[in-house]
Amino acid sequence: EPTPPRPLPSPPAWEVGRVSGFDFLGRNEALLSWGQVKGADAWRVEFFDPQNQLVDVFMVDAKVQQVALSRLPAGSYQVRVSTIDSQGFEGKPSEAAAVEIYPVTRLGSAFASSAITPGTRLDFGRLDCAFDGEQTRGSVLLAARVGLLTAQCSDGDEVLPPLPVEVTPVKATIPSRVALPAQGVFALEVILSEAVDVLEVELPEGVELAGEVTTKNHKNWSVPLRSAKAGSKGPLTFKVEGVDEPLGALRISTPAQVSATSPLDPAQDAEQVMMRRWHIAAVGGWRGLFGEALSLDAGTYSQSWGAGVRGALEVREHVIFDVTFDTGGVEGEQGEAELALGTRLGLSYLFGERALQPFVGLGGGMEGVWNVGLAPAFFVGGGLSYAWREQPFALRLDVQEHILAGRRAGASPRFSAASLSAAWRF
Repeated sequence: EPTPPRPLPSPPAWEVGRVSGFDFLGRNEALLSWGQVKGADAWRVEFFDPQNQLVDVFMVDAKVQQVALSRLPAGSYQVRVSTIDSQGFEGKPSEAAAVEIYPVTRLGSAFASSAITPGTRLDFGRLDCAFDGEQTRGSVLLAARVGLLTAQCSDGDEVLPPLPVEVTPVKATIPSRVALPAQGVFALEVILSEAVDVLEVELPEGVELAGEVTTKNHKNWSVPLRSAKAGSKGPLTFKVEGVDEPLGALRISTPAQVSATSPLDPAQDAEQVMMRRWHIAAVGGWRGLFGEALSLDAGTYSQSWGAGVRGALEVREHVIFDVTFDTGGVEGEQGEAELALGTRLGLSYLFGERALQPFVGLGGGMEGVWNVGLAPAFFVGGGLSYAWREQPFALRLDVQEHILAGRRAGASPRFSAASLSAAWRF
């Protein structure tokens, strides 16, 4: 007998016939689910693009009753599912499920980044949206708070699923305080942990911008500043547009006297942009810290006190070039009193941004005894410098190890020295 006709399997029914998602920073996902069909052994899923062209077909096991569509460009899509039974017969496809992906773009960004930072404006196109906890609604939202925000949107009467937006905090690397020079321009470097479109600067009284705030990569910013009023001090803060919480702040001060300056010329010499400050210091110290003698070919001389003057050039509050002239008392092998002489050129580097800064240094010069002879000398050392940032005074403690060289150096060419200096900076 002929086999009676077999009915084709029924199509599944969608749990929800329309789903929505967002194309946000290249990430999106739309989840479609359907019900069970008796006798189903597998499902055939067809995916159509916004032009209703079939772009993908795939088979899934009957145990699978949902499909996640991800990384879709913005647009309207359709999905149909048909049932396949154990004999391999395929039934009619289901009604088309609609998938709508809405575009979300970042406004005004001159850089590419996957991070949303405070001050970022997001454009939701035709949608009406608001961040959770905020009253302002519209198609453009300002991310003004750090943390996980949720955008609630609607398309007419349709309420869309919430969109989570992670707002990454921005940290600024800046000195804790800055003392502006009396004349010229100081280029303050600001390094941000994340890129921002616009860096806003709020200046205290007596300080003004000497040009435009510039950046090459939206993370490293240069802020040209100059003194406009003598004896001013106050906080300088950095912000991004539309956000009240500052990215960072520092204490800034102007000197007791301010010289007239001209506007910043982009072609002006780089030395004028760098912060420079001269030092004149009185130096007092002790040679032969551990009982060492000044050993020359003419004899050995025990060492004691020393005094002198130092001139220095400070660049950007970190690098110091100095020259020192000093003299001191020594005693020869026969007990005769002599006069020691020394002259040194040195280079030091100060660490940190605080008033108290450790430093290391090296240099060379001449050491010897009056009417006896001089020998070349080299030294390495370190110490501490304390500078009153809002005053022209500074103290410096040096500890150095000296090595004599040349034909006039004796058998024991090493000696240690310590000195304390008080400087006037201008």
